[in-house]
Amino acid sequence: MEWYRPLPPPRDITWSARDNVNYTETGSLAALDYAARNSKEMLRNFYKKGWDSWRKGLDEAPYAFVIPENQGDPTRVAQMVGRLLAQRIEVSRSQSALNLKEGNYPAGTYVVRLDQPYRNYAVDLLTPQRFPKGGGEPYDDVSWELPRPTIT
Repeated sequence: MEWYRPLPPPRDITWSARDNVNYTETGSLAALDYAARNSKEMLRNFYKKGWDSWRKGLDEAPYAFVIPENQGDPTRVAQMVGRLLAQRIEVSRSQSALNLKEGNYPAGTYVVRLDQPYRNYAVDLLTPQRFPKGGGEPYDDVSWELPRPTIT
């Protein structure tokens, strides 16, 4: 058993489905209470986080991701772009061919510019995860990374 996989529970603890519901309800009510009491600060922090992400996209590499449409399975590319859009990550299409040091891309190539409020999330999703060697397994069973686009 590991801390993030509490199954089976230790034998000396009696835990039921009702305990799960109570635990979840308490957490939800505490979060709602905190948000209600600190709404102005939370809104200000949300705005600042978006502003800082936008500035980082202007000042630090990577500046954009290029996702060619004509790779492997176009349906999967479209699904990935749809998932990005569903997370409010801005995705556009190039109006003309792109000639970059990483390669040449035709008009219509998807471009995820990183001067946007959700830059950090886009970078998390579109860059490979790197775990330290000898650091054990990551805490989660699933990966946050999506298929790799070209980084510019």
